[in-house]
Amino acid sequence: MTDFEGFDRNARRNGVLIDTNMLVLLIVGSVNRERVSQFKRTSDYSSTDWDLLIGVLEQISQRYTIPHVLAEVSALTDLKGPEREIARVILRNLIGTLDELEIRSVDACANTVYVRLGLTDAAIAAAARLRGCSVLTNDSVCMRRWRLRLLTSLCSTTFDSSCSHNTSRPLLEPSGQAPKPPVLHSGHAGSTRGSG
Repeated sequence: MTDFEGFDRNARRNGVLIDTNMLVLLIVGSVNRERVSQFKRTSDYSSTDWDLLIGVLEQISQRYTIPHVLAEVSALTDLKGPEREIARVILRNLIGTLDELEIRSVDACANTVYVRLGLTDAAIAAAARLRGCSVLTNDSVCMRRWRLRLLTSLCSTTFDSSCSHNTSRPLLEPSGQAPKPPVLHSGHAGSTRGSG
């Protein structure tokens, strides 16, 4: 089994903890998917990447976060004017769809990765270990592979609302309505992003 297959199988079985950059992408694209490539925090992504992220998350029923990530997301979704207010509403609605795991900072600092990766990533590692879940992040090799392979293997069929893996807890848009899962076909390729 490849790293990607293990990641995918575990995410479907035990859920996924969504890292800061992926949540920022999710929120900015939910405000206005055309802003994804224009906003300073998501400019390495395209609207196709947002579609892919929605498609991935709609197929995983158990989605986790931690307070450290949510604080970063709130600070990093600093859109201007009315879009900022919409982003705050989306974040509030999204928080209601995620299971928030409490990891004390003192416990995260005790994690062996703290010195190398910092507080938030150490807390993510502790939470993932606690739940046995996968971590969806743009920093990982698995995410880059997922982005490429999902488009060619998992998405060889079209996502639709009757998908057997579709979650009963949809991601929310500003109106409170669940977005329609994207139509993704094999051969579509979004931009790739390096570590960061």
